[in-house]
Amino acid sequence: VRPRCDIPIHRRHDKTVPTVEAHIGPKHTNMAPQLLLTQQRREDGVLVLRFRNGPVNALASSLQRAISDAIRHALSDQAIRAIVLIGDPARGYFSAGADVTEFAHISTPAPGHQVLDSDATWFFLNPDPMPKPVVAAVGGVCFGGGCELAIACTARVATDRASFSLPELRLGIIPGLGGTQRLPRLVGFQNGLRMMLYSTVMTATLAHQTGLVDRLVSHSSTEDLIQCAAAYALELAAGRVRKELALTANDKIPSVSECERISREFNKDIWKLSKGGKMPQYSACIAASLYGVRYGGRKGLMEEGRLFFGLVTS
Repeated sequence: VRPRCDIPIHRRHDKTVPTVEAHIGPKHTNMAPQLLLTQQRREDGVLVLRFRNGPVNALASSLQRAISDAIRHALSDQAIRAIVLIGDPARGYFSAGADVTEFAHISTPAPGHQVLDSDATWFFLNPDPMPKPVVAAVGGVCFGGGCELAIACTARVATDRASFSLPELRLGIIPGLGGTQRLPRLVGFQNGLRMMLYSTVMTATLAHQTGLVDRLVSHSSTEDLIQCAAAYALELAAGRVRKELALTANDKIPSVSECERISREFNKDIWKLSKGGKMPQYSACIAASLYGVRYGGRKGLMEEGRLFFGLVTS
């Protein structure tokens, strides 16, 4: 039985220092809502990063950059022991995904240059373990780039309102921020491929059972979610709980030959899903996932990026 998180009443109210707010982009107007990242330092050494962007908490590139910058600075701050990343659970969202309107501005890069801002995607595409635990506190919809942000974290704590999905294939692309590499390692190769190929939604309970979620919160308030995530982050920081990096975990990945067999089985359905092979994102998703199995997650990230950009710019 995977552990749940039950917060005793007397432990729910930890003091924090004043919140620091970072406003990103243009000033708020009725036409252009302001992106917001708040940083809250708790007395127990946990930094809570809360991000907000419009009604569905879309991960615009500027917000991705602010999150990556805040985490990078926190890692070098000796007073911070662990980090909790939370979206907007009051509205029911961790994040519904990347800002897809930005995809229209992606073009094929010149040799030696990257398409995406490396500062913005640093946290997503960093293949190395974090020196301090980063725990995603998920209190609602966690789709697309939002799900990729959560699985890039050291661990995930969620309420029963949380739901997870990587529905990028419906948009004609594949996950491009590590989803094809980390998800199969967290929930199993077959389960992960099925989630991506069929754009299925996983409930919090099922995510907890399969290993996508590490702790399930019994209470649904934002305060309880933060408290549980912070407590778990400190357990990780103290070494009382150990977690392998999702990008290198192989305990749920069968042999290469078995993964190839599973892929061939999915290929039978993909022919129908892709309208006779006319929708290349399906075969690309399998190819990226298999590449990581064969050559490791680090190289898998690079192959995923190559296939992603090929689809976005085609």
